[in-house]
Amino acid sequence: MFIKDNLSWINIDSACDCLELTRSSYYIWIKTTECRTIKTIAKTKLLGQIKVEHLKSKGRYGSIKITRILKKININCTLNGVALLMKRNNIKSVVSKKYKATTNSKHNLGIFDNILNRQFIVPHPNYAWVSDITYIHTGEGWLYLATVLDLYSNMIIGYAMSDRMTKQLVITALAKALKLRG
Repeated sequence: MFIKDNLSWINIDSACDCLELTRSSYYIWIKTTECRTIKTIAKTKLLGQIKVEHLKSKGRYGSIKITRILKKININCTLNGVALLMKRNNIKSVVSKKYKATTNSKHNLGIFDNILNRQFIVPHPNYAWVSDITYIHTGEGWLYLATVLDLYSNMIIGYAMSDRMTKQLVITALAKALKLRG
């Protein structure tokens, strides 16, 4: 049997005899090489489609959404395959932090004057107290902490915690401060 190499015709039988190989080994090698080439071309095309879809989404989509889109346009792929190609080529989705609004500034209620005017140095204890509410994420959900601080000593003189941010939370913190300081 003869096949044409790049430059000349080669007798497969004599080449296999010379290299001490069986003809079946040669054909297995040819088939494996062809499969690798085909797989490489397929992966290259898939990577190109992944990049296109990633750019279309402005970098927001990860492997799950990109796999869904590729399947919708009849491209044969798996989630693990897409994820692996994205990882190997450093294609990552943009992750944005979720924002939770805790203050409603759109109201018709009165707004108190800023009598401290950012002058936080005060002459004696109990001259000025400030209060704030913060939220803390725990394994069981959000906890809200209201504190009352004496500006003279910078000590927290009243506090309260709750799983809901209500006016009662602030009232409880202020009541504790009044009870402690009279």
